[in-house]
Amino acid sequence: MRRRSILRPAATAALAITAACARHRTGAAAGGTPSAADSARALATRTIDVLIENHNFNDVDIGVQTAGGQVQRMGTVAGNAKKQLGFRASYAAASQSLQLVAHLVGARDNFYSERFTVQAGQRVVWSLENGLTRSTIAIY
Repeated sequence: MRRRSILRPAATAALAITAACARHRTGAAAGGTPSAADSARALATRTIDVLIENHNFNDVDIGVQTAGGQVQRMGTVAGNAKKQLGFRASYAAASQSLQLVAHLVGARDNFYSERFTVQAGQRVVWSLENGLTRSTIAIY
């Protein structure tokens, strides 16, 4: 009899400790529907691909500007070269309009693309011509 009374509290304590240490998972991690936090994390890690075809002789710094005026630098493309760049997909959330910015290295002015909207999974191709005003942008 004495043995049973000692084992029962010990087993109960071990069960309580195990339950307290177990990780509670929700959303996609638990096999259910993704939570809003899971969706926000996934959106923050995805990028929109941007192919820059620089037909200009100068090196060009490329950035993306949101409708609110915030600019994120994406990288530099050498003269007469192509380069794959990208920006966070969260910039394109809620169909806000974006604009690409090109700054010729050594020049004073910036050149801006037309405003566009893009969704996750699409890609942007910006062809910068020697005369920047003849440049074109396409979304696929």
